[in-house]
Amino acid sequence: MELPKCDDDKLVYSFIREATVNIVKMIKSKEFMSDFKEGQKRFGEDVATLVNSILLTFVYIIGVGSTSLIAKCFRKKFLDLKQDKNKKSYWEDLNSTKRPIEEYYRQF
Repeated sequence: MELPKCDDDKLVYSFIREATVNIVKMIKSKEFMSDFKEGQKRFGEDVATLVNSILLTFVYIIGVGSTSLIAKCFRKKFLDLKQDKNKKSYWEDLNSTKRPIEEYYRQF
């Protein structure tokens, strides 16, 4: 890349040299580097939050969605949602003497 022709080439070259020196001084300064490092850290945290949100959304949709579809195929009900107007309460008494203990090990 050629520099534009000018009557005073020394002026153009000195301007470029001074600008380059100032940029290098700015980059070498501790304040610039610490601010740059802090900016990179914030950017990394933001990207990690975004990626984790997207991945967890897919995992939730695949995990919960597939479980729901399989349960519907086998007509499995995880909650007893039938309403009985004759019942006063839907609480079930835990009476371990009525059932054998093996049934408590495998509840589903």
